[in-house]
Amino acid sequence: RFIPDTTAPQLLQFSLDMNTGQLTTTFSNIVNVANLLTTKLTLMTNSLMYTLTTGYSNSSNGYVIVVQIMDVDLNAIKSNPPLATSKANTNLSITADLIRSLAGIPVVPATLTATNFINDTTSPRLNSVQLDYNTGVLTLRFSEAIN
Repeated sequence: RFIPDTTAPQLLQFSLDMNTGQLTTTFSNIVNVANLLTTKLTLMTNSLMYTLTTGYSNSSNGYVIVVQIMDVDLNAIKSNPPLATSKANTNLSITADLIRSLAGIPVVPATLTATNFINDTTSPRLNSVQLDYNTGVLTLRFSEAIN
């Protein structure tokens, strides 16, 4: 007799690497990465929150899914300290729409504190310099948000 899987996956833990922009999630059941909606990931502290606007994963279906946070989101997060500056102020909130099991069952909504956290230790690089002689405005473009 066949008994279908009716168990909803749960987010067990997550890690965030602010150098690489990788968010590693671990679930209780195998999840289908084709159903991943990164816009259902929200990083938060007690006073700030930021929902990803984009992102992707090259992971295969499984218990562990690695999300690559895109530069636009990574820069926005870095521009809002104390958000995601230590393990203690890096919480992740997910909705049921984030991902589904292979059986199509939505993940259980949850909010967790990071299990592991790697702070941004990569120095910004100066990418370009532009001087407008008419206005006297000097524009410097860096590889990431600076404060």
